Amino acid sequence: MRSDEAVNFVARCAAPGEVEGLIEEYRSLTRSYGFAGCACGAWVGIGRRRTARFFFNDWPKSWLDLYMSRNFMQDDFIVAESRRRMTPFLWTEISAERKLNRQEREIHAAFKAYGWREVFAVPIHGPAGYHGLLTLASFAPRRLSVEDRALLHMISLAIHHRCRGAAGATVPETAPLTPRETECVQWVADGRSDAEIGRRLGVSTATAHFHIESAKRKLGVRSRIEAVALLILRGEM
Repeated sequence: MRSDEAVNFVARCAAPGEVEGLIEEYRSLTRSYGFAGCACGAWVGIGRRRTARFFFNDWPKSWLDLYMSRNFMQDDFIVAESRRRMTPFLWTEISAERKLNRQEREIHAAFKAYGWREVFAVPIHGPAGYHGLLTLASFAPRRLSVEDRALLHMISLAIHHRCRGAAGATVPETAPLTPRETECVQWVADGRSDAEIGRRLGVSTATAHFHIESAKRKLGVRSRIEAVALLILRGEM
């Protein structure tokens, strides 16, 4: 793929039109690097409200059936690694750097047994815990130059953003917290009990508890930890 091809593709992703043709063009561009399968998806939300979806996926059906039937997504080390990285990476790179746990080793063995030899992953992060990921998989070893990575990164970001917009995948809306509810959750993050929060704010323990529980209901979470995490992700702490 030449740089002008990548730039033209990005421009087409930004223009009005059907997304299906762009997905096919993306597949064609990535096949030129020897990648036999690609998938684009996202996770939205936090805790029990966290949902996942694919925007497109052309993995071989036999592999997709195996992946879904064994719930590999739950412990996929590529997915886990993408949560803590901002830039693209190769499966072989993290396999060498990361100490895999038992579940991850099982998935790694299944990957190799199926015939996969390389995966190029492009992590994408957005507000309120939004996490997107594109993966390109190959049955043969792949070597990518710095320029190759940059071009694949650029077109992957473009097709992901276009698919996300077309699918309407957004961060779930929640009711706004009152200033006092936010303040109470901030003190929870500081490790304070209801009684300590009440003393600091000049209210009763029961009132402090009421504000925290109200914040949890509005945020749609079940625990105080989730409430703190969601406010951090929303940039309110």
